[in-house]
Amino acid sequence: MRWADVDLDEATVSITNTRTVMGNDLVVEKATKSPASERKLPLPGPVAAALTAFRAAQADEKTAAGHGYENSGYVLVDARGRALNGRQLRERAYKVMDRSGLRRVRLYDALRAA
Repeated sequence: MRWADVDLDEATVSITNTRTVMGNDLVVEKATKSPASERKLPLPGPVAAALTAFRAAQADEKTAAGHGYENSGYVLVDARGRALNGRQLRERAYKVMDRSGLRRVRLYDALRAA
């Protein structure tokens, strides 16, 4: 998800692109499969509040990193501002689930259950 697709004032997120990892390394970004896949979704209040706080924290990290920070424009990035790929997101999500005492759920399955 890119910050450009998040409208915190309107509490919405626009789905306009997809990212796919090819061979565990190469990330391919492209338009959605069809125009029908593009949509604008509402952000629940707690999610919008968390994203607002997260954006401020990310700005602080960018300042602290200085010139070494890559301004990728993505919401979920590493300490140097590089967009995380699916494997990295999955590993981090599993760590959060483990620390929280939650049963591990594949992120893809959670998406389909929503």
